[in-house]
Amino acid sequence: MKKKISAICVAVALSIGAMPISQAASLADLVGTLPDSKVTVGADIELGESALATYENGPLSIKNRTETAINVNFRALIKMDDVLKQIELYEAGAEVLGISDTEIATATVSGQFIVTINYPTENFTVPESVLTGSDMAGFESVDTTKDLKAIFTESSRDASTPGKLVITVDVNNVGYQTLKDNLGDMTFTCTDVVINKFGKYTVTGEVTGTTTVSCPDGDLKKITYDFIQVPELADPLNVDEISATVEYSKKSSGGGSLSGGTSQQEKIRVLTIIVGDDELEITADYTSGSIINTSEIDKPTRSGYIFDGFYYDPEFQNPVGETITMNEDTTIYVKWIAVGTEILEMEKHYAYIIGYPSGDGSELVKPDNYITREEIATIFYRLLKPEPRETLHTLTNDFNDVESTRWSNEAISTVANGGYIEGYDDGSFKPAGNITRAEFVTVTSRLCGMDGTVAPASDFNDIAGHWAEEYINFAVSKKWIQGYDDKTFRPDQYITRAEVMKIINGMLNRHVDASGIIDTAKTWDDNSPSAWYYYEVIEATNAHIYMRDEGETVEKWQEVVENDLLANMIDPEVVEVEVEVTKDETVDETTETTEDEITDTTEETTDETTDTTENDATDTTEAE
Repeated sequence: MKKKISAICVAVALSIGAMPISQAASLADLVGTLPDSKVTVGADIELGESALATYENGPLSIKNRTETAINVNFRALIKMDDVLKQIELYEAGAEVLGISDTEIATATVSGQFIVTINYPTENFTVPESVLTGSDMAGFESVDTTKDLKAIFTESSRDASTPGKLVITVDVNNVGYQTLKDNLGDMTFTCTDVVINKFGKYTVTGEVTGTTTVSCPDGDLKKITYDFIQVPELADPLNVDEISATVEYSKKSSGGGSLSGGTSQQEKIRVLTIIVGDDELEITADYTSGSIINTSEIDKPTRSGYIFDGFYYDPEFQNPVGETITMNEDTTIYVKWIAVGTEILEMEKHYAYIIGYPSGDGSELVKPDNYITREEIATIFYRLLKPEPRETLHTLTNDFNDVESTRWSNEAISTVANGGYIEGYDDGSFKPAGNITRAEFVTVTSRLCGMDGTVAPASDFNDIAGHWAEEYINFAVSKKWIQGYDDKTFRPDQYITRAEVMKIINGMLNRHVDASGIIDTAKTWDDNSPSAWYYYEVIEATNAHIYMRDEGETVEKWQEVVENDLLANMIDPEVVEVEVEVTKDETVDETTETTEDEITDTTEETTDETTDTTENDATDTTEAE
C-alpha cells in the first residue's frame, strides 16, 4: 500500500495530537483520537418511460393520446465518494504515525445506511416486487467492476406505511481493503410503476447513514452522512429531499384519431385561468365532457392579495359554481381582494421574538441558531396590523405537512393566504426546516410591497441569475441588508435568528442603543453585551413605549410593557414634554410616542413549550 505523505496527512496527524513520525505507533494508539465527522452524499432521482431506455431529471412530461395507463421507471442515484474519502483519512493519519500497512489492513468497517422513497398513493402503483424485495434487489453499482453484495447486506425493506418505502442496508463488518475495493456510486431502480390517471406525480427520497472504522482495541473514526441533491451531476444544491416529478397528460390527436376520426370523447378542451391584471394565464387540457370540481383546482397566490373565487367574466359578475363541464374551451378569471402594501406594524414596537424556556432557569434567545420557516411565519403574523390580519386570517391551508393542530398553523395559514410565503412543488411547507437568506429576503420584500417594483442591481457577486435576485436587490435598495466583506450575499446559506432580528429592525425603523435602554428591559443569558447583535436582540424581544426626537433614529425607551397591553393602547399624538434642566430653565422638547391601535390580542399564538419564537415559527423555504 503506497504511503500518503501529504499536507492532508500531516494535518490529520497534528489534529489528533500525533507523536513524531519517527516513533512507531499502533492502531490502539489511535482509538478515540480521530475526530468523528459528518459528510454529505450526492443523490438524485431520475424518471423515464418504461418503453424507453433513457432517464431524465424531473419534472418529466409524458403525454398520451388515449385514456390508457402508462408505465414509468424511476431510479435514485447515491454517490459514496465523499464517504470513502473520510474513511481514507484514518489511513492517512495512521501512516503518518508510522503504523504498518499490515496493521492498517486489519481494520474493519461497519455501519448502515437508509434509503427512503416517498411516492403518491393514488393512481401511482409501485410493483409489489419492489416493495417486498430483499437481498439488495434494485441496487446496482455504477462501476460494474465493484461488488455491492461483498460489503452490503439488506437488513429490512419496510413498505407498511402507504406511500413510503424504507430500505435499511448494513455494512458487513468487512475488512478495510474490501470496502475500498467495492464502495462506489450506486443506484436504486424501480421499474414499471403504473400511472393510471392523468395528473402530476412526485417521487421524493432521502439518504442517511453511519460508517465506523474499527480495530481490535476499539473504534477509530465514526462518519455520519446525509445527502445533497446533485441534479445531472452539476453543482450540488442543498435541499431537504431529493425529488422528481412526472406529469401525465393527454394531448390532441392532431385532428384525427388512430381509427380515422375524432370522437367527442377524444377531443381536448383547454381551461384557461386569468390570474391577475397582467393577464398571466394558466392553461390545462381536459378531455371533452370532463367535469372539473373547482375545489380541486390549485388556488393561485398573489402577494398582497387574497383569492376571492373564480368567475366566467373579467367584470366578476358571473361566478363559477362547484363544477365546470368542459364541453368547450373555457376561460375563467380570478378575483382578488387587495390587502394593501403597508401591512406591518411600524409604530407599536411589539416583542416579536419571545425566546426559549430553560429547565435550569436561564433565559435563552439563541441568537446564533438558524431560524425555521414556521418561526418566520409566526414573527410576521405577530407584526401584521389589525386590519390586514383580520382580512387575511384563516386556520386552513393547502400544505400537506401543516396540520390544524400544529402550534404554528394559524400563523402559516394566515401569512400564506396573502401570498407572502409559499410552499414547495410537492405540496409541503416544511415548517421545521431552516430558511435561507434568499428565502427570508423574498418574504420580507413581498410583505413590503416589492411586487412590480424593479430595483437597481446590487454589487453582490453571487446573485446573478439566482431566482431571488430581484428580491435581494429590492432589500438592498431599502438598506435592510448587507452582504459580506468579499461582496457576496450567500443567498442559499441559512439565516440566523440574530440576522433576522437585524433585518426586521431595519425594515421597521426600530433602533436602540445604550443611551435609550431602561433598566427594566429584558436581557438574555446568551446575548452577550459584546456581541454585534446585542441591541438588535434587546429591541426585538421587548415590547416598549418609546420617544424619538425629530430627525433622530435611536429611540429613548419610556416603559417596557406586555404585547397585549401595547396592542390595546390608543394611537398617541405628538406630545409636548417639558424637560427640567440643571440651570432652572425649561425647554420644550417635541417627542413622539409612536403607537398604532391593534384590536387583535392574539399575538402570542405559540406553544411556549417549544420556543416562542421558535414557536415563533420560520422560505423555504420559500420554495421558488
